[in-house]
Formats: sequence, C-alpha cells, structure tokens
Amino acid sequence: MSTTPVNQSKKLIDPQQNRQFEMVPEKAEKSQTPETKSIVKPTGNYTNIAKVLKLNNEEFNGYKSNIRDIVEASLERFKMSNNLFPKSTGDWAIKELIRRSINNKRAHQKNKRRKRKFLQKRIKW
Repeated sequence: MSTTPVNQSKKLIDPQQNRQFEMVPEKAEKSQTPETKSIVKPTGNYTNIAKVLKLNNEEFNGYKSNIRDIVEASLERFKMSNNLFPKSTGDWAIKELIRRSINNKRAHQKNKRRKRKFLQKRIKW
C-alpha cells in the first residue's frame, strides 16, 4: 500500500525551453492566500498596472513572464489538438481567435449585468 501526500503537485516540462511548470491543486492555493481587499481598476484608457498594484519591476516582469508562458502553453495545446488548422506566421490567427473569444465573453457578461439591472428597476415599479 503506497501513501501519497494530499497536497502533491504535478510538474510539467516545456521541452522547447527546458522550463518546469508546477501545477498545484486549487484547494492548496486558496487556503494559503491571505484574505485581502480587492483593488479597483482606475478609470482611463491606460493603466500602469505595476504602479497601481504597487509592484517593483522584478515582481511585475515575473508576472508578465508567467502570463506569456500560459499563452504559449495554450497555443501549443491548441496546435496539438487541431493539426489541420492552417499555419500562420507568429500564430497570429490563433491569438486573434483567443482575443475575440475573451472580448466576446466580456461583452456577453456585460450585457447580462445590464439586463439584470434593467429587470430589477422594472420590478421595483
């Protein structure tokens, strides 16, 4: 009988760049994060994220690197599961599909919130 720890993490290896990604179960992450007040997005077109979140350059660059790794892993996973998708320089077509999907989801959620507010106002009358 073998015993495995409950909080065991899985490691993924990116063969192209010899990086290791560590996948930690969600329950472990949630229990370790402290409860903090959420930061509201400032108004305006441009937001200096590092300044608003009070991050130094090293921390901010680390987060940006992690985001790039997530996007790269998603692109590779898409390519592996869709071999017949036409090849594009710099994967611009796949990135555009991802961008459109995110914007569409955001717009859909925004419309749902607007409809809910409208219906709540109608019911109060």
